[in-house]
Amino acid sequence: MYNEELKRRFIDDAITSEGRKYVASTLFNRLEEDELVWCADICTKSKEDVLPVVAKLCGNKGRTPDMVLSVLQGYARWCIKHEVPGATDGLLQVKEVDGNSMKTHMVSGPAHLNHYLNSAFDPESMCTIDLIYRCFYWLAFAGVEEGDATSILSSAVDLDNRSLAYDGRILSLCDECMKTVELCVTKNEFLYIRPDGERWRRRNGVGYLLGGYRGAPNFSTIRVEARKKAKVQKFRDVLDPDHTDARLDFQSSYFRVWISGLFYRIYLKECAGEEVSFHEDISRSMHKRNYKLDKAKRTEDNTLDRMCVEYGKDYLRWKEAFSL
Repeated sequence: MYNEELKRRFIDDAITSEGRKYVASTLFNRLEEDELVWCADICTKSKEDVLPVVAKLCGNKGRTPDMVLSVLQGYARWCIKHEVPGATDGLLQVKEVDGNSMKTHMVSGPAHLNHYLNSAFDPESMCTIDLIYRCFYWLAFAGVEEGDATSILSSAVDLDNRSLAYDGRILSLCDECMKTVELCVTKNEFLYIRPDGERWRRRNGVGYLLGGYRGAPNFSTIRVEARKKAKVQKFRDVLDPDHTDARLDFQSSYFRVWISGLFYRIYLKECAGEEVSFHEDISRSMHKRNYKLDKAKRTEDNTLDRMCVEYGKDYLRWKEAFSL
């Protein structure tokens, strides 16, 4: 956290709710990378400087900007009130956040996701461990929940029918992912590349679609390694001006790709004349996740209704962002 002592003083002095304190700490930690680039606290920056940073913090959820702006503008007012050197009203001038930030967090369809994967990871033909990272995101796009990704067995894949048996349903697999999926199903070893040479290394996780060198796959390990590899590739491309691309702005996670896949399937249904409805998908997802419910307000039904409304709004923002 950049300028941590000042920000901790603000949190302790101006925020009473423990939940809101946690949100503020998380936002300030995420801000650190940009503040280090500026070599300055965000409270000292102009509206033009903070707008892209705030948009990045808001991500792809329609209800997030209100919380982000509330915390950051509260911090700006507090800094001005306490005469923090250099404090300005730049954050206070921000009235709304550019919805285009969704473009950096989500994908418009399988071709878009494939473009990102091709730019972030080794080519499929090399048969390196990157096949696992590619397949990781394709499972998300197909509709597999986070908690289930590493338990998917290779035997659940039907290569002939391009489908995946999952949770009592049959998920369709897109053309763009089939080469990756087929290699993850059929390969018993991956090419292991080190500075001192290359060798083929046996997969000890054979049987699992995402099985790697060390037995049964672990979700956290795959997620961390996949994002680490993507960042290394991004750094290499920045060093090579002839290889740069707008794709470098893509900042996604398993859940964001999962939502992108959901929105894409809803969009195809809408194009076919079907009514837009998230009820079935969200109801199924709720039973996979833990939601706080109570008898007075957060019953399962009204939580489901609220989430359907929120997803509906985000779906419209997604379509607008990608001009669909």
